[in-house]
Amino acid sequence: MIRWIFFDVGNVLFSDDPVMTLVYQRLWEAIHQAQPDFSFDQLMAEREHLIRTNSYGNYSLLALRTLDPSTWEKVHCAIQAELKAAPLDYYIPVPGARPVLEALVGRYRLAIAANQPPSCRTMLQHFKLLSFFDIVGLSDEMGLAKPDPRFFQFLLEQAGVAAQEALMIGDRTDYDIGPAKRLGMKTIRLILSLAAKGELPDSVFGRKYQESIERVALSTADPRGSEEEPDCTLHSWAEIPPAVNWLAQT
Repeated sequence: MIRWIFFDVGNVLFSDDPVMTLVYQRLWEAIHQAQPDFSFDQLMAEREHLIRTNSYGNYSLLALRTLDPSTWEKVHCAIQAELKAAPLDYYIPVPGARPVLEALVGRYRLAIAANQPPSCRTMLQHFKLLSFFDIVGLSDEMGLAKPDPRFFQFLLEQAGVAAQEALMIGDRTDYDIGPAKRLGMKTIRLILSLAAKGELPDSVFGRKYQESIERVALSTADPRGSEEEPDCTLHSWAEIPPAVNWLAQT
């Protein structure tokens, strides 16, 4: 039986690509100041190597290879200020989510479980998606972040639901599927193509970033073991309702 469904935000409800393009562009600009010969293509190659070698693509690791911590902290704060100043430029809703949420909300309680800043709540409200969710769990508001199991435990306690009666839908096996599955939650991995995310880049940096994630992406990285294997993998929002019905009967 499934009573609650928890949704990730990045590459599930909103495309992550515009935000990550901004992050890598600003990171490259900071590195380029210290190393004028360092190209954006090199940064993308290092990003891909990091994912291939340890399945993590934390851009902070890339930043701290070449920038001192204080410089990276300033760059990171500037990025957050840009996102806060013009969120509509970076939060792009995934097409097809609304009718599925409308179909699910009458049968299940819905919640957000995402590593996101408070501005994400504002964007959910702006696009009239916030009302679908009884709980909005955002890492920056909670002081906890995925993949920490306490992040999921806190939200399960808020919902008053046993892990076995909850479902997590996310794109990453390391941050979404693995931690939720280890607690006993059912899991769906949603892997959306660039076309399905509904956002086409209009800058050189955006195009280079999308070319890079077509080669290597965390959202398509293989599980690192059976504990990160989802109950099912989907490629569109339209597939979610029948998958939920099937999992509810297992």
